[in-house]
Amino acid sequence: MTDREALNEFLRGVAVTIGLIGVLILFIAFISTPESPQDELESPKFKVVDQYKNCDVVRYTDPSNRYRYLLDCSNVSDGKNSAGDI
Repeated sequence: MTDREALNEFLRGVAVTIGLIGVLILFIAFISTPESPQDELESPKFKVVDQYKNCDVVRYTDPSNRYRYLLDCSNVSDGKNSAGDI
């Protein structure tokens, strides 16, 4: 075996090793991703967490998982918006 043949065989081995490592990384990335990340990102989450002056305190979780708090006074029966009394 000449030096040139040895070099070619070494380079072929390095290329196969790099290829196998790349396939392994792609496989790990594929199995570690969630099945439906778009469903979680697109669906806002609202939850009533408290009451304040006959209004519901609603916590909204936006797609970046930050909380926003809102007052929902749609259930006030006298027709007056009690949120203005705050």
